[in-house]
Amino acid sequence: MNNRKRMFERINKKRLVVLVVFIFMMFYAMTWGSGNSYSVPVSAESEEIREVLRPVREEATEEPVLLAGVRPRPSAPLPGPTPLVIPPAIDVEDDEEEIPEIPDRPRRPERRRRQRERPEPPVIPQPVIHRVDFDSNGGTFVWPQYVEDFDRATRPTTPYFDEFRKFEGWFLDPHFRGTAWHFDNPVTTSFTLYAKWGCINPVTIRYNPGIMGIGSFTEIACAGDVYSMTNQAVAGIFRSGFRLESWNTQIDGSGVRYGIGHTIWHATNLEVYAQWVPN
Repeated sequence: MNNRKRMFERINKKRLVVLVVFIFMMFYAMTWGSGNSYSVPVSAESEEIREVLRPVREEATEEPVLLAGVRPRPSAPLPGPTPLVIPPAIDVEDDEEEIPEIPDRPRRPERRRRQRERPEPPVIPQPVIHRVDFDSNGGTFVWPQYVEDFDRATRPTTPYFDEFRKFEGWFLDPHFRGTAWHFDNPVTTSFTLYAKWGCINPVTIRYNPGIMGIGSFTEIACAGDVYSMTNQAVAGIFRSGFRLESWNTQIDGSGVRYGIGHTIWHATNLEVYAQWVPN
């Protein structure tokens, strides 16, 4: 494709040169003939004019007289029509030269392409963060912690409940089954720890079924703390055809009476008996 393009460019240049030469020759002939005072139009030539102009033509053909120090001027052209000289046509096909084909040079890879082919920078993995919550079960608030994967949580400040209870540790189970959480264990997931409270001075509250009743129940309370007497369902006692009416410190009901849900301040062990009434 490139060789063909170069060939047409050379042909066009040759044609342009021929045209410029032709125009120049026409312009030269017209200007030289128009500036001659002896030029006569071609249509004006006749026998009479030829007779009149014959002496002028003969005088023009005589040798000029040269003066000292004066250079001879070129002889003026004879009057008459200026011959039109047409240059010969140039055969482009005969003058055509075979241009050898130039093999395409291998292109160098672009700079942008080299930059794109560079390896991507390594992706730095983001750390995995776990959240550890603390449920103080009525004690003071404890802020949660955010721990990286396989890292260890920090033991928080011991919360406070009241003067009758003591803190006994953090447990994964809300019912405090199993052992307390060890803060040397690695954290691999998010979870919640529950605070367990024990009594500083524990007291025992024992519930007896009373006369003709079945079952018994024992509960631990904190000495000096507020305590509510439990109901029949929680105590797990039963008497056929009767319902629980109250609790009493004596089996026959002659002692201190405690109603169901009654709140007491108790500092010592207590044993009560169910008091039944017919349904």
